[in-house]
Amino acid sequence: MPLRCFRIFILFICLLTTLPCYAAINVAVSIPPQRFFVRMIAGDRARIMVLVPPGYNPVVYEPTPSQMKKIENANIYFAIGVPFERAWLKRFISLNKNLCIVHTDMGIRKRKIIFDWLKREKEAVDPHIWLSPPLVKRQAEIIEKSLEQIDPDGRNIYRKNFKRFLSQIDELDQEIENILKDEKGKAFLVFHPCWGYFAERYGLRQIPIEMQGREPSGMWLSRIVNYCKKMHVRVIFVQPQFSQKIPRLIAKEIGARLVVIDPLSENWMENLKYVAKKIKEAISSSS
Repeated sequence: MPLRCFRIFILFICLLTTLPCYAAINVAVSIPPQRFFVRMIAGDRARIMVLVPPGYNPVVYEPTPSQMKKIENANIYFAIGVPFERAWLKRFISLNKNLCIVHTDMGIRKRKIIFDWLKREKEAVDPHIWLSPPLVKRQAEIIEKSLEQIDPDGRNIYRKNFKRFLSQIDELDQEIENILKDEKGKAFLVFHPCWGYFAERYGLRQIPIEMQGREPSGMWLSRIVNYCKKMHVRVIFVQPQFSQKIPRLIAKEIGARLVVIDPLSENWMENLKYVAKKIKEAISSSS
């Protein structure tokens, strides 16, 4: 064998021996932040598909035919309690009898959404449990244990990554606590009521406008505007998945500005720090 060919052959053998000797498991999740959680624990042992892509609304989303095709090959689905799952999880099972569906919201007590301007609590249940670092730690534990069961060979990797992830969550939690420590008891206004668990964790009050997916009526808008004027609101937080028509009307009426914050950002850690800083700025401007 010529020397040049021999060297190429040796290089090829070396490449083969350095490739992973395991088959990555196929994981499906509902929303982008979950892909971040699974990636932090599974590393490259998992191929992760997100059902609700960036910019789409998990309340009304319908999976595409290509996504349904991928569900047929998924090993495990991590559900989190967003509304579209109620209609689609059964269909996923009918497509893939071997699909293991894991509810990462198991054991988490869901909070009710409080509408301050109505002076009462509604029966709406808040699904946004991924926006509280302590609740993400509980979800991460479920993810790690489930990955171990479905892929026992990766147990040591999952446990190591899980411990590191918990430490990073604790650091994030403390950093946000420091950012918001002087704002406890204060309120911020949002259109869609998705930051309740975040507010609860850091001693804040979320004031939502939209109720159960419905835009406010004229009477509601009048009450909201009066409430915002009384509270000296200068910022209304909106998210990119929803129309900003109503928030713009309210902002114009009370002299406020709109600030976009995304509860579905995949860059979960950096996003929560960004949101904490924006909320602090909003509260300061309303003081």
